Amino acid sequence: MKQELKHFARVNSNLALIVEDLRMRQRGLNRELASMKKTLQGQIDMKRRFMDDVIETQHFFNDFRQLKKGVIKLYKVWVLEECKDSMVAVDSTR
Repeated sequence: MKQELKHFARVNSNLALIVEDLRMRQRGLNRELASMKKTLQGQIDMKRRFMDDVIETQHFFNDFRQLKKGVIKLYKVWVLEECKDSMVAVDSTR
């Protein structure tokens, strides 16, 4: 009877460790999920802003000069800013 009690106490403590490990994993996965949702929402917002800028430029489709100005503006805002951001990221890692 004492042997069984010791055995069940050992099994119980092992199961408690397993449960605590699983809870820690779940908390970590929940934090990662929240981080991924935040990143995804940021990307969706950036895509929406880009599409709005493209649609705004598209209104000048018949006027070549306005269209050219709009495309240059898109280039400056989306390409050059991205290059600056990546250069800052590279410089900060050095």
